Amino acid sequence: MDIAQSVWNEVDASNNTPAPDGAPEGMFPSGINDVLRAHQGAIKRWYDQTIPLLTGGSATAYALAYGVAPTALADGMVHVVQFNATNGAAATLNVNSLGAKPLYTYQPSGWAAAPAGVLTANMISRVAYNAASGAYRVLEVAGTGTWTPTDASGAGLTFSNVTANYQVLGNMVFAYFYLTFPATGNGSNVSIGGLPVAVPNANNVAIPGLGGHQGATFNGIFIRPVKNTSTFTLIAGTGTAVVINSQISNSTFSGCVTYPVG
Repeated sequence: MDIAQSVWNEVDASNNTPAPDGAPEGMFPSGINDVLRAHQGAIKRWYDQTIPLLTGGSATAYALAYGVAPTALADGMVHVVQFNATNGAAATLNVNSLGAKPLYTYQPSGWAAAPAGVLTANMISRVAYNAASGAYRVLEVAGTGTWTPTDASGAGLTFSNVTANYQVLGNMVFAYFYLTFPATGNGSNVSIGGLPVAVPNANNVAIPGLGGHQGATFNGIFIRPVKNTSTFTLIAGTGTAVVINSQISNSTFSGCVTYPVG
């Protein structure tokens, strides 16, 4: 039996069921060793769940395997997980084949399915089973990874000198990048895709942040994430006009796209 199960009671005197689940008054001496072994095993299983364990499975179907499986799912049961891959959409966790349950993160709208890219490879976090929702709640989100900026303007541009990393801290995404535009006379609005986590479908996420550039003739350029996409645009610092590809031809650009998750 495991500590999380209802057979164990916080009130000492209430743990009086027959051995090995309890120690009733007047129990036979031959049952004492069973109680001690049950306690020792339960404590060791609980300890194993408090240290990081690498998941198996895929980015949408994680699996966790202990040497001795938990007796059953219990509300509030906590595991410390090291994710083996960055998550895809609608990812689940299955502990010792007790059932694949959705992984939730806390978002402005409340607990909901973890957006793709939020749980990055090798991130370590505690997850707690919530019986009411039938899901594992990820209690800490602090991941990091790489991403690939792509041309989403339709001009078929290829960026060079690309470096792009991102961090997810709690409920925020910080997508850093450095890249050089090719020589182009294309008049389409700049649109850069490939953001590692989709921008939520909410008006309050499209808030411009300052970017840096070398070669373009602007007083400043701002980065604006586009809601309900994985893209961002560039805004000229002298107004609200979207920068077009030809205006940033041969220019090197860097910045950080910041927006909330979910």
